[in-house]
Order: sequence, then structure tokens, then C-alpha cells
Amino acid sequence: MMVNYVSFLYIIKIKMNKSHNDVGLIIAIIFASAAISGSLVFFGLQMVPRGGSVEMDWGKFVTKVEEGVGNFIKKGQQDQAAAQQQAEADASQKAKNIKKPDSSRDHIRGNANAEISLIEYSDYVCPYCARFHETAKQVVEQYGGKVNWIFRHYPLPGHDPMATKVAEGAECANAAGGADKFWSYTDKVFESLLAGAVKSQEDVIKIAESIGMDKLVFSSCLESGKFTQRIKDDFNEGDAVGVTGTPGNILLKNSSGVTSVINGAQPLEMVKKSIDELLSK
Repeated sequence: MMVNYVSFLYIIKIKMNKSHNDVGLIIAIIFASAAISGSLVFFGLQMVPRGGSVEMDWGKFVTKVEEGVGNFIKKGQQDQAAAQQQAEADASQKAKNIKKPDSSRDHIRGNANAEISLIEYSDYVCPYCARFHETAKQVVEQYGGKVNWIFRHYPLPGHDPMATKVAEGAECANAAGGADKFWSYTDKVFESLLAGAVKSQEDVIKIAESIGMDKLVFSSCLESGKFTQRIKDDFNEGDAVGVTGTPGNILLKNSSGVTSVINGAQPLEMVKKSIDELLSK
């Protein structure tokens, strides 16, 4: 037990001398120490001559310990990479079932007949969605009618009830003023979110007023729950096509049905790369 305890402290000291900030590595070492403790004791005993005194070759001992920790960490990294690859493959397969844009139901920004649709499953109180919102706007502007943007709701359970309520507000805005009001509301919500001003239902009502909506009409709609099922339907569709977080983005080539998954709030250049690859197919 003493050998294990001393060796554990010694390893921590060695690793921290090499990298003072690598917290993940230190945590991995802690778990690794438990996993390899038995083998270390065995190794230490093997270095004690029969009938002789206890003399440790600490340099050799530490080398063996580092090899064990290194192998443990490497195995964990390999397992994580394999799991990530499988998750991406599963998501790509599910994305093929995504519903094509429907102008009678979907919120479409840009050319309704665009060759490529950027279909986003979004959460109105997700800061990553707020950041990606500007990226998606730039995509529509820069591709000159080749790419449109479809906005669908995906309020994360951890952000509810606020996320669903803000999404219902978007549908209320659409019902009252069509696509113009929907997108004005959506733009304003994300702008306000980045400024830290979307914290209550009253904030949502103020946003609606700021884009010219009647306060009483909007408030009545928001309280009615008439669009709650619509939000649930979008969420369930997102689940079915592999969305697990926001923003959940899927590119769809409308002529062929070919899809491409964009994980999270990727920067503009990464999104454009995926679009260009899809356009070339």
C-alpha cells in the first residue's frame, strides 16, 4: 500500500512538472492509478531479490508507471474517438430522413426554391444558437439564391419552460405578421439573448412590442398555448433525424435528397466548405 501511495504522488509530481495546466491528464492519472495499482505492487515485488533487502530501482519503476498510465490514457482516447465516429455515422444515417422544406409550414429565409437548404433545429435561449444565427444569415446572403435557411424549433429540456415559451412567441409573431414578423422576432430575440436580456416572459413581450406587435394580442396568444404542439412536433422531428443538441444543422440538396450534418455552431468558413462540397455532388 505504501509503495502504491508513494508512486502515485511521484507520478503526479512528474506529470505536473511537464504540464501545470493539463487538468484532464491529472484526472486521467487518478483513475489510471486505481486501475494499475495491483500491477505496480506486483512489479515492485518482482524487483526485490529473494532473501535480500528491499531495494527499488526508482528510475525503472517510474518508467513502468508512466508506460501504464500512457497506455491507459491512449486506450481511453481511442475508445472516445471510436464512439464519436459511430455517433457521427448514426447521425448521418438518421439525417437522410429529414423532411423536405414545406413553404406552407416551414419558416424559410431566402429563395424558397434554392438548390441547398440549411435546416436548423434551434433553441431561442441557447447562446450557441445566437452566435450561429449570424453565420446562417451570412450564408443566405453570400450564396445569392443557391442556399436558403429553414428554421425549426428544438427547445432543450434543460432550457424549459423558457425555451418553449419563446418559441411559441415566434409562432405568435408569424401568425400575426407572417414571415417578416417571424424573422424580425427571431433576429431580435437572439440579439437580446447575447445582450443578456431574455430572462422572463415579460422580456419576450417587450421584444414583440419592439418589432411593432400589439402587446395585448401577442400576450393573449402567448398565454393560450395554441402553438405548444407545433413546437413539440418540431422537437420530435429533430429527434428522429439525429439532433441531440443545438444548433442542430443539416444541409439538404433538394434535387437529390443528399444530406450533410453540421455539428454545432461551426464558423462560416466550415459551413461554406460543407455547402460547396454538397453543391459539387
